[in-house]
Amino acid sequence: MNWLIPLFTLLFSISFLFSQQPGEMSSKPDGEESWDYSMEIPWRNSRPIVEFSYGYNTPKQSKFQGEFAKIGATEIKLGYSRVEPYRKKFLELDEDFLFASYSSKDVTDFDDNSTEKVYTEYLRFGMASRDAYGYDLAPLSLFPYHHTQFSFTRVKSERPDSLSKEDEDILDRYENSYRFGTATEGGVKFLISNSVGITASYEAAVINPRIVFWPWIGGVIVQNITVGIVSYFGKEIVHTGHWMGPLMYAILKNGAAYGVYLGMKERQFWPFNSETPLTNETFKLSLSITF
Repeated sequence: MNWLIPLFTLLFSISFLFSQQPGEMSSKPDGEESWDYSMEIPWRNSRPIVEFSYGYNTPKQSKFQGEFAKIGATEIKLGYSRVEPYRKKFLELDEDFLFASYSSKDVTDFDDNSTEKVYTEYLRFGMASRDAYGYDLAPLSLFPYHHTQFSFTRVKSERPDSLSKEDEDILDRYENSYRFGTATEGGVKFLISNSVGITASYEAAVINPRIVFWPWIGGVIVQNITVGIVSYFGKEIVHTGHWMGPLMYAILKNGAAYGVYLGMKERQFWPFNSETPLTNETFKLSLSITF
């Protein structure tokens, strides 16, 4: 399992570098237009950002016969944020984070210590990236955004005596070790000043019980192509300058990512046949401070 961490870090770094936007179209001295494809330096012109989140977490597993309790969730992100004008009409947001989160009834128990439900506890850490096109509504800025991440999660559980053997076996697949997973998140970020932001979001996360290398790689390729094609179409709408461009970009990209998530709820390496994973759906409110 130890070899997975540097591998995932390498894959994420490569994905991040290739996700950077090429330069804007520029004019040569003779008036001929050309593209500047020089690669951006990560975090250039970015500012440090700290973000705190609170919400509630709903665990799910489609083959699980029992019922999970709804629990409180807290999270902290440390990273870099960049907001720049885009084509003189919109704003562009790019943020990259390291994060850690903790979910448990000790944060908030939304089910009043029910004796019939399974209580889970999650300790999670990983890397995340957020991108958006937004609106300058001076003095506010509004960004409907898409967010993606990978993480390692440790799961613990408190189980009622009435839990079936099949459900016990499902939970046993996750406990006592860190499991790799991915998540997609969509939301709206309001910048109420140059330094303070408020975010409302919905996150859908998948925790894999195990990694089978080739089906996993194949699934990652298909999933990223799917989201990438829809994302490209969304960017074309933004490029037209239509006022709905940033909103449509977020709707299309989040819609494609959520569609992939629905496939992964049944097959962890969707579209390939694979095991049914544990999932988490979380509603969050966040406060960010940019320095």
